[in-house]
Amino acid sequence: MTAVAQNAFITSEDTVTVEADGKGSIVTYDAELKLEGPPRSVRPAARLTFNQIGDRTAAGLVETLAGERVAA
Repeated sequence: MTAVAQNAFITSEDTVTVEADGKGSIVTYDAELKLEGPPRSVRPAARLTFNQIGDRTAAGLVETLAGERVAA
């Protein structure tokens, strides 16, 4: 499943896939974020913020799904 959200500042394309794996599943979440409005000077700070949000999202998925995080 892919969901796209857009406003004046950012476009977010989030993709979630679920694959069977023995008695469980492998859930993959990928988010691609594109800044639309801010000048290049703020992009490094935005990237850091997006990475922190991604880390919290991954931790929340692991907790909610009672699973473990596997490095890509």
